[in-house]
Amino acid sequence: MRLKMDALSRINEVKKRDAGEEQAIEELQKELTIKTSQLSRVLAQVNHLENINKSQGVYGETWEHQYRMALAELESLRDENASLKQKYADNIVKLNF
Repeated sequence: MRLKMDALSRINEVKKRDAGEEQAIEELQKELTIKTSQLSRVLAQVNHLENINKSQGVYGETWEHQYRMALAELESLRDENASLKQKYADNIVKLNF
């Protein structure tokens, strides 16, 4: 009888331990699911920010190219204007003589 009681007691302890372990596993599974979801959201945000960064880089390069083109055109027009002023001044001098 004593052996049966000890055996039943051990079986009961094993069942309690197993139930505790199952509960711990379930809690870990829930936590893993939550962390996986959070990680997915963070990865989506990182991808979004990387895309924004890439597009901002493209915009920056486009603006820089347009700026350089406008600057080159402005310098060309300035040179042309100086040349025309010089021709005008030369013509005025020729007319005065």
